[in-house]
Amino acid sequence: MISNKISFRFDFVFQSEQWNRTNIFYSDDLDTLSYIPITTLYFDREKSIGPDDVYVTVINVPLLVNR
Repeated sequence: MISNKISFRFDFVFQSEQWNRTNIFYSDDLDTLSYIPITTLYFDREKSIGPDDVYVTVINVPLLVNR
């Protein structure tokens, strides 16, 4: 029997900064500018409960639903 109880051990808080963009180019008709944003995540120790070196297992819900 599978238990449907989920337990939370830690709360993790990350802050993101998006400063860099790469592969910047215009379309052939110069109508559209495209780029790939580079986002960096920083662990916020003061707002988090628990360490940042914990292994976390997450269920891939869309994969399970599409079966």
